[in-house]
Amino acid sequence: MNTIEKLNRLNVKGRILNNESLWVPVTISEEEVQLGIELGTLQEKESEKLGLKDRSFFGDKSDSLKRSIAAKQFEIAVSRWGGGTAKVIGINQFHDAPDVGQINCRFTFSSDYGLMITNRDQGLVPMVLGTGNCPNFFLMGWCVPDYMRQMIYKVHQGRDEHCQSQFGFLHEMKDHEAFQINMQLLLPMSYFNKDLVK
Repeated sequence: MNTIEKLNRLNVKGRILNNESLWVPVTISEEEVQLGIELGTLQEKESEKLGLKDRSFFGDKSDSLKRSIAAKQFEIAVSRWGGGTAKVIGINQFHDAPDVGQINCRFTFSSDYGLMITNRDQGLVPMVLGTGNCPNFFLMGWCVPDYMRQMIYKVHQGRDEHCQSQFGFLHEMKDHEAFQINMQLLLPMSYFNKDLVK
């Protein structure tokens, strides 16, 4: 069977796996907005004290603070979605424990951007991707990073070094970025076990 026949066998034409109609909206309260500001600001201060490298997209302090605050507010939104009882990770725990309950969270300001997995993310802890503008957030989808890592590895395994496929990777990636998952590959939140966020 040639490659075209194999691809036709997959029958993917017209299949859309994840889109805005499947995203879960969550609005946080004014108190939660303020808590996110406090936690994000504290996290930035503690990161600086520990001499941790700034990993923000633009690499400047104001951008890093903005992203830390939004990430903490999104974690609070995920906790609220799960019933409001799940612990949101404390400052200085960073990647030692899941972000909320038994899951990790990743926030992006751009809904067109996929899920970036870094070299410090916990491979078998489910990761939820979200977007939005505070106080209104959207849970876009989720995956288990190491399962996606294995799939990307299999796609590239045995390919020639000169192969032009960028599947799972971006043209310019920072040292701490391991791979990127297109939003279409994320499972909808309707398939997520909410008991992990209790």
